[in-house]
Amino acid sequence: MKQIFTIFLAVFAMSFSYAQSFSVSSLSEQKNLDGTNEVAIEVTITNLTSDTINITWERTETRLPTGWADYICDPLHCFGPNTSSQKFTLTPNGMGTFSMHMNPSMVDYAILNINFYPEGAPNEAVTGEYIFGEFTVDLITANTPLDGTNEIFVETTVTNPTSDTITIAWERTETRLPDNWSSYICDPSHCFGTNISSEMFTILPNTSGTFAVHCTPSTTDDYAILDIKFFPKGKPENSVTGTYTFGQVTGTDDLDIAPIALYPNPATNYFQVENGQKVNSIEMFNILGVKILESTNTDHVNVSQLKSGLYFVRLLDRTEKIITTQRLQKN
Repeated sequence: MKQIFTIFLAVFAMSFSYAQSFSVSSLSEQKNLDGTNEVAIEVTITNLTSDTINITWERTETRLPTGWADYICDPLHCFGPNTSSQKFTLTPNGMGTFSMHMNPSMVDYAILNINFYPEGAPNEAVTGEYIFGEFTVDLITANTPLDGTNEIFVETTVTNPTSDTITIAWERTETRLPDNWSSYICDPSHCFGTNISSEMFTILPNTSGTFAVHCTPSTTDDYAILDIKFFPKGKPENSVTGTYTFGQVTGTDDLDIAPIALYPNPATNYFQVENGQKVNSIEMFNILGVKILESTNTDHVNVSQLKSGLYFVRLLDRTEKIITTQRLQKN
């Protein structure tokens, strides 16, 4: 009996030693997207003992939007998404930086869960939850046909994945609104008529709200386009723009838009607008909706200094009306 009790104490002491052998500076972090192609969260792992220890980590991509990619850098090496678990060594009383990197392809959010535990003791794991992004809009483009009624609308869901209450600002642009048509907005808090072009609403932690764009047509043979820009309060550089079309774009509109193209695409050093006689200027946006370039020279747009990736090019006429928005891949 004494021997069994001694073994029990030894196992208990070993378990307690594992639990106290290291610390993680933060097990809950949230990082906003900042308009760049990569954001990162760093934590510090500290060896609390006078011995060299091995720490195992396991990555779970709890939520990863399509087109996003992540990689991990522990104190020794970096690992791509094909590696879900590894280990690293910490010297006695030493510390190391553990970083999680995210490459977003749009405004959305991702959640990574990381388990840390002493090598061979997964039952002693501590789990960190790391969120990239502040909010998401689930529908950023929609085409709603006219149905003969006096009002049509489209709804999108705005989600707050964080543990804090956040305030989202929105701005409405009536990109195309025929005479005698009108629009109004219902965010999760209130509804606003055509005289209100921008407002804000709050979303509680880990909840969603419905944002509705309404259009009241006066004819059945025309169309309207409303652009809604969403961004965290005070951070317009971290925005996403939804484009909502009501009615069918037909007739000469199609004929004007169809021939326009960006060439070369993909582009390495420059691109030009082909068949763009009506194009007066361009605006170029990264995948997060941040404007990075403006130009009135549509014959030679220099993109040599831009990072590789996907961009959106908005083409405007002399009245600054949007003709079309096209994708450009930068090599």
